[in-house]
Amino acid sequence: MTPEHSRSLRWIVTLGAVLATALFSFLNGRRYVEQEALLGAAVRSRGSLVETLSLMKDAETGARGFLLTGNEAFLEPYDSARSDIRAALAEVTKLGDESSEQRAHASEVTRLARLKLDMLSRLIANKRSGPVIDPQSVAQLERGKTIMDSLRVEVAGMVTHADNVVARRRRDAAAASLHLELGLGGALGIALLLVLVVLSDARGEARRASELNEQLERDVDARKQAELRLREQTDLLESVLNNIGDAVLVVDRERRIVMVNPAARKIAPYSVGLHLSPEWSKQVETYLPDGQTRFPPERGPLTMALRDGVSSDSVEMMIRVPTGELRTFSLTARPISNDGVTVAAVGVFRDTTDIQRAAKQVLENEYRYRVLSEASFEAVAITRAGLIWDTNENFSRWLGYEPGELVGTQGVLLFAEEERERLLNLVIEDEVAYESRMLRRDGTTFPVEVRSRFATLRDERVRIAVVRDVTEKQRREAELMEKSQQLLMLSLRDELTGLYNRRGFVETAAHQLKSALRAGEPCAVFFADLNGMKQINDQLGHEMGDHALRAAASILTGVFRPSDVVARLGGDEFAIFKGECDQTYVPGVVDRIEHAVSEYNETSGSPYRLSISAGAAVCEPQDPRDLATLMQAADANMYEAKRSRHRRMSIRVRSSS
Repeated sequence: MTPEHSRSLRWIVTLGAVLATALFSFLNGRRYVEQEALLGAAVRSRGSLVETLSLMKDAETGARGFLLTGNEAFLEPYDSARSDIRAALAEVTKLGDESSEQRAHASEVTRLARLKLDMLSRLIANKRSGPVIDPQSVAQLERGKTIMDSLRVEVAGMVTHADNVVARRRRDAAAASLHLELGLGGALGIALLLVLVVLSDARGEARRASELNEQLERDVDARKQAELRLREQTDLLESVLNNIGDAVLVVDRERRIVMVNPAARKIAPYSVGLHLSPEWSKQVETYLPDGQTRFPPERGPLTMALRDGVSSDSVEMMIRVPTGELRTFSLTARPISNDGVTVAAVGVFRDTTDIQRAAKQVLENEYRYRVLSEASFEAVAITRAGLIWDTNENFSRWLGYEPGELVGTQGVLLFAEEERERLLNLVIEDEVAYESRMLRRDGTTFPVEVRSRFATLRDERVRIAVVRDVTEKQRREAELMEKSQQLLMLSLRDELTGLYNRRGFVETAAHQLKSALRAGEPCAVFFADLNGMKQINDQLGHEMGDHALRAAASILTGVFRPSDVVARLGGDEFAIFKGECDQTYVPGVVDRIEHAVSEYNETSGSPYRLSISAGAAVCEPQDPRDLATLMQAADANMYEAKRSRHRRMSIRVRSSS
């Protein structure tokens, strides 16, 4: 074939290749655009699933906030999510067109979402009609949690399917992109080839030689780079093995050690090339977790990896290390295969002695806490973020619940409703003590003293509260108060007549005098004396004298108002403090005393006739006087009335200003 024919043939072949490459690039370009569009649709579908679950979480969060606090502001995310959920569910329904599995998931998601929204709507309506969350609503909340868990499972299933679709379409798009790039690269290469064909006659051999030299140089550089990377990776691996805390041991099929790090040498005198005996558990002194039974050599993880190609994870054993201490290790072993044949095994030993000791200490501490709390005569509760985390038996029993039944309950709801707002402000303090009333399961309340403070438990910030039932304490205090009041009254009362005694009169009248002066009102002090008391005692006996004193007391309490202070000062002397009484009222009071005495003498049938002398002293706001001065003036006026009376039954009262 002549050079001209050869050149023509090259041109024809090259042009055919260009056309084929162009067609290939066009078809792959269309395929790439289609795959990108499908990928975008799959990503948007997945987003609608995530948006649906997010809206449902917002609706549940807002509703729970309102149910727990009664604050309408918490319903804002609920209302917003409820208005957007319909559109999101419509997008979810469209996903059911992809497959029967997605259709079933979409139908279940729509059903659960509507069921959850209906439940939240009913709970909100119930909360608005009554501020306390009843047991039925609590049960609905628990069922709502189950619905949300089911909804998450269904959405997770759809998201998984959507992720698979997205991954598949990403791969398809990547393949289409690769094909497009290959096509474009091929077209570019063929175009360059056309140029090379034109220049091939002049520079063909020289260019081929130059390209060959360049390729050789690139190969040499690539090899050097590969060797450098291999050395770096080897150094990195050695550095990691030398510095990690876990012991690493690699043995070949003949049970010779081919790699060992410093941590492994601390377990036993391992070294590269050392042959491990099949009786390794005796050689290294290895035991089962009980620390007494020898670890069976045939069950050794490295032995099983070499012999059976079996992997082992976290096999617990105890090994006596060179220091003589028996320590606990968790061994993980993996076989190393080459063309399906196990050629070696690697074992990683993790020292778990300190971890297990710490875990055991935690369990012992929790056990001691439980014993102490249950043995306490007080109730103990632990809350986290306001919710009951744990209680002792006393706490549950006092409130009428079974142990553990209160876990997850909002702590403030266990107190009387009128106390809750005050307690929410108190428990933000680090340490606080207060009195309150707790709410039993049957709706009754009882008084308590509470001491609480923040603490850290299992790396969680919690609040520990110690509650004391003070029902009996308050009862005893009330009894003591009542007895104290009785003793006080006895100390202020006259035993014979039941009226105030001198001390009671002075304390009570002084208080009312101050009140009258502050109010700018007049008041008066009356003194009264039972005439002929000596004759009654001498002629009729002291028992009849006591009868006369009680009769006089009854007459005076009948004449004066219940708000007036009537007292027997001693013997046959009486004193009365009368509020809202000026000089003009005194004669009327005297007349009522005289009329009451006359009526008694006419109707009582007593063997004596009462005769009472009285005197009064008035205190005006513009001329204030103390009680002692008023009593002296009233006493003086009473004796003047005694001297001026004309007959035994007459009463003369003159008031002193």
